[in-house]
Amino acid sequence: MKDNPIVVWYQKDKQLSDLLVSIDEQQLSEEESGREAFYQVSALYKLPKFPEDIVAVEEDDLQAEEYDENDEEEPRSVFEEIALARFLFPDDEYRGIVMFALYNIYHKSYIPYDEVAAQFFGSHDDIPESYFLYFFGKDVDATVKLEIGDQSWVEAGARFMMKIIKMS
Repeated sequence: MKDNPIVVWYQKDKQLSDLLVSIDEQQLSEEESGREAFYQVSALYKLPKFPEDIVAVEEDDLQAEEYDENDEEEPRSVFEEIALARFLFPDDEYRGIVMFALYNIYHKSYIPYDEVAAQFFGSHDDIPESYFLYFFGKDVDATVKLEIGDQSWVEAGARFMMKIIKMS
């Protein structure tokens, strides 16, 4: 059986281990514990908590070219990753989702948008050529909604919106 990569990270990283033990000792609720991990682990590793924490990358910027050449996705925030994980795993507990998102952002191993879209639209074959992702929430309560039509994300009350265009 393969080791859980999050557990391995926790066991190998003393700073992370000490931080999570200190959060556990506070005897917080599941949601409060997840929230503390969200803020404290993000601060420890200087991870972008929210989309606005990511420095905008201009198209003519060398960094943007680097992403294109390496076929990498642009950086993602912990908030976004939590929303996507909560969509894919709605029954998982807060702290587990938060740790999964933190692990993914720290290791730059993001949830593929196609997986979220396939679950929403029914299958990979049913994913439209383009769709919108709307992100809602404050922190660990992050959620995502997908839509085909163009709706004003401000009117929808979303914190952040992005358009996904399916690559052939």
